[in-house]
Amino acid sequence: MLRYLITALLPLCFVLLSVGYRQMAGPYSTQSINPEYIYFISGLSMGNGIPDVAHVDNPGTPLQVLAALVFRLFWLVADTQLPFTDFVLLNSDACLGNLNFCLSLLLGLALWVGGWVALKITRKVPVALLLQSMPMVPGLWFAICGRVTPELLFPLPAMWISLFILKNTTIQRTGLHHSAWLWFRLWACPYS
Repeated sequence: MLRYLITALLPLCFVLLSVGYRQMAGPYSTQSINPEYIYFISGLSMGNGIPDVAHVDNPGTPLQVLAALVFRLFWLVADTQLPFTDFVLLNSDACLGNLNFCLSLLLGLALWVGGWVALKITRKVPVALLLQSMPMVPGLWFAICGRVTPELLFPLPAMWISLFILKNTTIQRTGLHHSAWLWFRLWACPYS
């Protein structure tokens, strides 16, 4: 049981670092507007039921959909008399901050589940922790962890592919040594 609790440590650190960085960086409106306000406007449009976004094949599309859901939920919870669009425009920093928090929670949950699955497959805590550290390996993560950008979502497919490979290269199934998976991770980390 303790081994499964250990897999919650890195995801919790990930969420806390993201929230801390967000607090230190200050309001979004005092920083560069790219890409936060691009996704803000697209999320606002989708939140209004207007999926008129020119690039639906963009890697940021899931982020735009998440933005629409978070903005709508924030508006409902705020219990305001303002129309949705007015509320979101007047509270753009808070909306983007909530989006970043939800994004951090989503990623933290995905990392925890991925670590839990890796631990279930291998029964080795170091392998689970190595898998969970994927978003933190590239130096880019530390520059964007408190921002609203689709690059934060990029490690998820690499993590799930790694889990698939891990499951299919375990000693019990194919006789391959775990080092085959570790070498794959060392190769894939710069690309995740």
